[in-house]
Amino acid sequence: MIVEMLGDYTDQFRIEGHVARLAEAEKALESTGVDLVLLDLSLPDSEGFDTFQRLLALGRSLPVLVLSGVDDESLALRMVHAGAQDYLVKGQFDGPLLARAMRYAIERSSAERELAEEKSLVKALMETLPDRIFFKDAKSRFIRINPSQARFFKLDKPEDVVGKRDSDFFSASDADGMIADEKEILKTGEPIMSKEERKVSPDGGWRGR
Repeated sequence: MIVEMLGDYTDQFRIEGHVARLAEAEKALESTGVDLVLLDLSLPDSEGFDTFQRLLALGRSLPVLVLSGVDDESLALRMVHAGAQDYLVKGQFDGPLLARAMRYAIERSSAERELAEEKSLVKALMETLPDRIFFKDAKSRFIRINPSQARFFKLDKPEDVVGKRDSDFFSASDADGMIADEKEILKTGEPIMSKEERKVSPDGGWRGR
């Protein structure tokens, strides 16, 4: 049925093959040419959500488009939250809809991989750069810092900074000055460059910034 539906889209998709049982899927996925898995949840050796979980356990990072005979919105949401690209109910889609869902699934998966790579790079930079890096919310509360900034703040770990403000680490007057600078940056969109600061911490010491 799927082959017939995709008959008008042979220039876009090629069916590499199909298996009747989940146990046969691992060997079928060894092909480097596979870009997408169309997964039927009702197989002789597996049923429902467990079928999807077992497929993921095979370890291939491929986009999965779930096909099911059950029109269950809660199951569909559960599948998508678990990593499925989409959930289609048998009998409720035709060739054009299936082809579109397949294209979108492949594109989304590619975008998600690129985003994951970027996040991994940012994380590596955050953890290894000697420069102090921090992020704040609109209310000037710290939401994330790197290990270098955590050491500067004398915190055991970066996560300890969440929700804190400059006033937790510096004198009130210095903290007010920092907030004023941040508001000016947000207002103008221009960075403040070549400015050296000598701040007094609440314990009476000083810290450069």
